[in-house]
Amino acid sequence: MGFLPSWTAQDIVELCKKGLTIEAQEKIMELRELALELRDENITLKENIKKLEKKGEIEKNLYFNGTYYILKNGKETKGTYCPKCWDDEKKLIRLQGNKNDMWQCPKCKSFYYGNNYRSPQPRKGSATFF
Repeated sequence: MGFLPSWTAQDIVELCKKGLTIEAQEKIMELRELALELRDENITLKENIKKLEKKGEIEKNLYFNGTYYILKNGKETKGTYCPKCWDDEKKLIRLQGNKNDMWQCPKCKSFYYGNNYRSPQPRKGSATFF
């Protein structure tokens, strides 16, 4: 963003009184450009504030159960989320799981095993080698 001009609105009025309308128009154009830059910066700052507020709201409702994160919304819980992605990058990545309570992050490829995980047992009649 540029700095504020060293001249004032009164300077533009004086230029107009002297008949120097082209110079006055140039000053007005500088003001318009500055106003657009300020508007764009304001929009960007507002978006950043919303993102930070949303992350703060997420952090208040995020619970680590010892294996992965769970998002709580009142009494309702949503999903299982990757602790590595959240802790490293503050990205809420939903873990992909199966019925055996084994979970994998699609982004970082980390595996997580819940309390109900049971390692696969050999089938009856299959050979085991030690």
